[in-house]
Amino acid sequence: MEECPFGSYRLQSLAVWHVLSYAVFAALHPLLVPAYDHFRTGIQGKRDKSFIKYDEADTSQASAAQLLTIPPYALASVLTVSVAVFSERIKRRAVVIVGCAIVAIIGYIILLTNENPTKRPGVSYVGTFFAAAGIYPAVALALSWPANNVSGQTKRATANALQITIGNLGAVIGTQLYRPKTSPRYVLGHSVALGYLCANILVTLTLLFVLRRDNRKRDEAAARGDLYDGEYLGDEDPRWRYAY
Repeated sequence: MEECPFGSYRLQSLAVWHVLSYAVFAALHPLLVPAYDHFRTGIQGKRDKSFIKYDEADTSQASAAQLLTIPPYALASVLTVSVAVFSERIKRRAVVIVGCAIVAIIGYIILLTNENPTKRPGVSYVGTFFAAAGIYPAVALALSWPANNVSGQTKRATANALQITIGNLGAVIGTQLYRPKTSPRYVLGHSVALGYLCANILVTLTLLFVLRRDNRKRDEAAARGDLYDGEYLGDEDPRWRYAY
């Protein structure tokens, strides 16, 4: 069997870093989902905690406040599917995730800069559309990206399990960010979510750089004639190309 031109120690080190990076990457997105869901109390929550005031005795007003939560989620549902299809057609993940994060960042900037959400609820409501439109499509791509890049049943199962485990830790934090005493602006929750989105962009770009570099090195090795036709080595195989 022809020796693999890529050192096994180097590839194993890359594989460990690779899997752990997805796990950290996953923790950034699940935090945002429950955080956003908790923020819904700013729309449909109790009257004294909501940035949209209504008379609790008037059931029509209460129902209208709850109905206002539907349009952002409807938009997010459509975009989650359409963005995933678009990402698959162009065969790119990182740039699409970064684009989604930027959309969500715009939403949280709108929410943070609205100094009086009670008097200007429409501004905050627009911010929730941007936040939902950016968060949910990115989460779908984040959860599927490791399945594209980790090969070998055991390794892929481990990577996915690690991703979900660490991701759930982010969810624990996310549910604690929007505290009643910070209403109606929720500066703490919005600020942490904004920071996580920026961290998400950094991690995504780091993964993009490393994956592209590794693909390029494998292409260069193949161009030099350093071909490996031995036993399949999963994503450590020089013939494997990462999706980025």
